[in-house]
Amino acid sequence: MPQVIEAPSRTLPPATLTGIRWSVVQYENLFSMGLIEPGRYELLDGEIIPKMPIKTTHGFVQTVLLFLLARLFGQDFVMLPVSLQIGEHGLPEPDAVVTQEPRTTYLSQRFLTPEDVRVVIEVSDATLAADLTRKATIYARAKIAEYWVIDVVGRRLLIHGQPTDDGYDAVTQYDETDTATPLGVPSAPFAVRELLPPT
Repeated sequence: MPQVIEAPSRTLPPATLTGIRWSVVQYENLFSMGLIEPGRYELLDGEIIPKMPIKTTHGFVQTVLLFLLARLFGQDFVMLPVSLQIGEHGLPEPDAVVTQEPRTTYLSQRFLTPEDVRVVIEVSDATLAADLTRKATIYARAKIAEYWVIDVVGRRLLIHGQPTDDGYDAVTQYDETDTATPLGVPSAPFAVRELLPPT
């Protein structure tokens, strides 16, 4: 049975990398100068965070997620993976987003912004704690209406809603045997097991 659970702590740790709070512009300059390798990092609230290598199960979930989101929201509204610019100091790279307009609308932009997205999704295996706390707070502060975390190891889906400056006020946990419903499309239920690797 789906259950509403208490949201984890919403405290954001301060940026620690040599005490610098990097901006998106500075972060991009590091890439252009060849000082950091593309695809290996993301920028969270001014801190450069190494990304985990993509395991086979993670890639599997990303693939089935693409098909599910296309079915629920329409294939023209799904992008993965993508960088999402949040203010001057944030460039997280969620595993997937559902856009407000058809994705071709955004081809002239360098990055999507929170105003461009309806749903943000993270596929979480080794990064579960950060996805449920730090990233949840970042996305909530950006007023992203719906945030999904697919817990691959725990075989569950957590759908976050009601964003505030302190985090999401509503978090519903769906186990693999449950049927989940997107907040923005209540008429489109789906089986959580569709998102998970077979056991």
